[in-house]
Amino acid sequence: MAVVRPIPTSYYYSGQGRLGIGDRDPVTGAFDNVQFVGNVTSLALDISIQKFEHKEAQSGDRAIDLTVVQEKNATFKFTAESLNLSLLATGLYGESSTVNTGTVTAEAHKAKRGYAVPLKHPKLTAAPVVKILAVTIAAAGNWDYDDDFGTIYILAGAVGIADNDILLIDYTYAAYTKVEAFTVQTPPERYLRFEGLNTTDGSIRLLEIPRAAFDPLTGLEFINEELGQGEFGGSCLPDLTVVTAGVSRYFREKRAAG
Repeated sequence: MAVVRPIPTSYYYSGQGRLGIGDRDPVTGAFDNVQFVGNVTSLALDISIQKFEHKEAQSGDRAIDLTVVQEKNATFKFTAESLNLSLLATGLYGESSTVNTGTVTAEAHKAKRGYAVPLKHPKLTAAPVVKILAVTIAAAGNWDYDDDFGTIYILAGAVGIADNDILLIDYTYAAYTKVEAFTVQTPPERYLRFEGLNTTDGSIRLLEIPRAAFDPLTGLEFINEELGQGEFGGSCLPDLTVVTAGVSRYFREKRAAG
């Protein structure tokens, strides 16, 4: 008689998709205001437990006869190449904001010939005015400037500026955006939503993490040969608004055929 060995159907997965970060109402658990962050090159979940193992003392084998799960933990991590200010603010425990157009009068800096003076604001809209006391110092032969970065360069051969002179600088600047790091004390909590596509069969995979508490980001690159990226991660906290049996408080995945 022939031996029959059925080959089981394999479910292969090769994922692509977009990751969204949104707000969660802590009272109702409702999700809103999801912003898709752009290109994310990897996304992964890890789960773990802490357990107590009891050994029996009757058989002589000292066999483990009981396991008690004491802790359940779930973590997430993703690598983003699209680093908008909102995402950076989350990973930096900070805030992003817009600085409106403004005017600065008599910003004080100590001069040193051959060195640069960094102004408090970038994006200068006109040539700055440099003074020592009430005397305006001509740019020619003394200083130059970079309007984009808001940097004044004191020339090494400056004749109207001496080392340790106090420069009083007037300038105007255009609006710009910024992100400040470590301005919040607790880990930022967000709703994570991954709208994924299994490229092996065209089916979808929807992942939801109701309470994603972010760790500080790592690997934020400022000089690189290719595309810069940041490494984000954190913990999946329990959503205590969930009281239905069989519904996870930590994360859930939904699938549908393509």
